[in-house]
Amino acid sequence: ELFKHKGVMSTPLSYRDVTIANHTPKVVTKRVRRTSMPTFAKHILPTQWGSGLYRGETSVAHLYIRNSIHIAKKLKQFLAILFLDISTAFAALIRHLIFDITAGDEAWLHRLASLGLSDNDVRDIYKAATASVFSDTERRDISFLFAEVLHTFTWSTLEGLTECLRATQGTMAGMPLADIVYVLAMARIIKHIRTSLGDAGLTTFLPITSDKSASVDDCSYIDDCAFPVFADHDRLLHKLSASAAIITNSFARHDLVVNFAPGKTEAMVMWYGKGAHAT
Repeated sequence: ELFKHKGVMSTPLSYRDVTIANHTPKVVTKRVRRTSMPTFAKHILPTQWGSGLYRGETSVAHLYIRNSIHIAKKLKQFLAILFLDISTAFAALIRHLIFDITAGDEAWLHRLASLGLSDNDVRDIYKAATASVFSDTERRDISFLFAEVLHTFTWSTLEGLTECLRATQGTMAGMPLADIVYVLAMARIIKHIRTSLGDAGLTTFLPITSDKSASVDDCSYIDDCAFPVFADHDRLLHKLSASAAIITNSFARHDLVVNFAPGKTEAMVMWYGKGAHAT
C-alpha cells in the first residue's frame, strides 16, 4: 500500500494499492503493452487523453474544458461542467469488462441485485457489459492472450500472512498494463453514457456552420472525467441533475462508484446568456 500523502497515516483510506512485481514480469509486460497498443487504441475514444493516447496529457483536457467555457461566452450560452472522480478505481475494476474472465463477477451481480433491479434487468446489464468489444482476430493475438492470462491468475503475499491472496478485481496498479486496461474499461462506460444521454435527449449540439452542428462530448484522463452541459437558463440545473443521474447510474451498472466526497465530484455552473441576472 502506498501512502497518498494526505489524510491520517493510521487509516487504510489514506493508502492506495500498488503492485510490486519481479523485474522480469515488468519487462515482459512492457513488451506486451507496446505490441497491444495499436489494437487497444482502436477501442478508445479520442477525448480520452490518458496513457499517452492521442498525444494527450492533463493539459489537453484542461484546454478542452477552457474552450467549452470560451464557446459558452461567445455564444452567450449557459454552461455547467460536471467533474467526476471514481472511488478506488484501479483496485475495484471488474476485469470481465475487458477480458473473458468471470472470477469476481458474483459480487458484482449481487450488488446489481441490491440496487433493486429485477433478475432480467441484471441479466441484460451483465450481458451488455461483458460482451467483448474485440474481434475474434484481436482476441487470438498472442499479446492480448498474455494480457488476459496476466489478469486471470493473480496472487499476492502480505507480511504476517502464511497463505497467498488471490485477486479477482482490479488492474494491478504499478504494472505497465494497469492504466491502459482501465482506460479501455472507461471507454466502454463512456460510450454507454453517451448513448444514454442521447436517448434521454440530453446531448448538446452546437453549430459549426449554418447547416452543420457537432455534439459536445465529455473528456477524461484515466479515471477523472468532465462532462460539459449546455442549456438555457431555465433548464440548466434540471439538465445537469438529469445528466448526473444517468452518468452515476451508468458507472454503477459497471460496478464503479462515483466519489461524492468533498472536492471530488463537483459541478461548476456559469451564467453567460440572457436571463443570467434573473437566474
